[in-house]
Amino acid sequence: MDKRRPAVVVSEPGFTHLPLRIVVPVTDDKLRHLRLYWYVGLATDVKSGLIKPSEADTAQVHSFDLDRFVKRLGSIRPSELNLIRDALAISLGL
Repeated sequence: MDKRRPAVVVSEPGFTHLPLRIVVPVTDDKLRHLRLYWYVGLATDVKSGLIKPSEADTAQVHSFDLDRFVKRLGSIRPSELNLIRDALAISLGL
């Protein structure tokens, strides 16, 4: 698959000896975050690098090899990361 999609890296560097990062994919904002807890709305601004309204889909968490990463778009707000962590905790039963 050659399609490139943005994602939020939620793992700490060095969490494993393998060259992996755990990510939450980012998708188009369809206001799902207003009714489904596992979607988190993300700001569209220069800092995030997102150019259109977006949501993080914590139900689709994945591990990716570092070779699959193309470039860093930006960074999300700490409050958004906290919401993603909360949604992951609920989704994973933590």
